[in-house]
This record gives sequence, structure tokens and C-alpha cells, in this order.
Amino acid sequence: MNSYSESQASELKKSLADPNGIGATLCGFLNCQEVARLVIGVSPQGKRLGIHVADKTQQEIANIIRQIEPCPTIEMAIEPLDSEKSIVTLKTISNLENSAK
Repeated sequence: MNSYSESQASELKKSLADPNGIGATLCGFLNCQEVARLVIGVSPQGKRLGIHVADKTQQEIANIIRQIEPCPTIEMAIEPLDSEKSIVTLKTISNLENSAK
């Protein structure tokens, strides 16, 4: 069982209810010089709530990422919580790091 907490390089979101906030968080992470992660389906207190992850959910996440310029490198991992809900982790690789190559 993973433990979740927020830090300078980690943020927790209960759901996808605020796509603009998720996009802003990802942009902020991409402008720092370290790998960061946004975990969706976990409360700010670290409680594992999970979200329903269907094709539509993955499309919503992809649409949020597509709006970021320049095109970022973001890895998505889906961790099943139970038979209906999962935790989604978006791991960002800094755009500053990518542009230095």
C-alpha cells in the first residue's frame, strides 16, 4: 500500500473535477527542475478514494495534457484500488530538462 503526501514535487487531487487546476499543476511541475507527480484519486490528507477510470477518463487526461505547450513528457500509471476505482499518477519530466538535451 502506497502512502501519499503533498510536497513541492507531489500534489494530490480527489478527482478530475477541475481540469484547469490539473493543467496548471502539471505546467508548474514542468517548469521545475525535477521529476514531479500528480496523483488523482487521493484526498489532500492522503486518503485513497480512487476514481472510475474508463476510456473517457483517459481521454480527459490526454486532452488536459494536449493543451500544454511545448508538448510535455508525462507518464501515466493506473493503480487499481478495488474492482471499480483506481488511483492515477501522472509523472512529469521537466520541460527545462528536455530543452537542455
